[in-house]
Amino acid sequence: MGRRWPYPVFFLHLRVLRRGGVARGRTSNYRVCAMMEIRVNDEVRQVPEGTSVSRLVALLGLEGQGAISVAVNGSIVRAGGWDGHQLQAQDQVIILTIAQGG
Repeated sequence: MGRRWPYPVFFLHLRVLRRGGVARGRTSNYRVCAMMEIRVNDEVRQVPEGTSVSRLVALLGLEGQGAISVAVNGSIVRAGGWDGHQLQAQDQVIILTIAQGG
């Protein structure tokens, strides 16, 4: 069995993914996941660069929670286009979920 990453998956401040191995006489290659700052519902968040809207919804734990609407910089992003819509640094994202009231 390989070596396990000592931190939980949700540890997003800095992710380093290792390829290759020093033990085999090769220099190891490290890929650092650069982070960017966006604003989600008026709260500043750090997410990996190149994060799509669908990935953001998954990171926030909102996947599969019913009807969700997402707007980026004031424009609604249709659910079918979430995978293809890449977020940029300083984007303003608003996520609304439908809640039943009484």
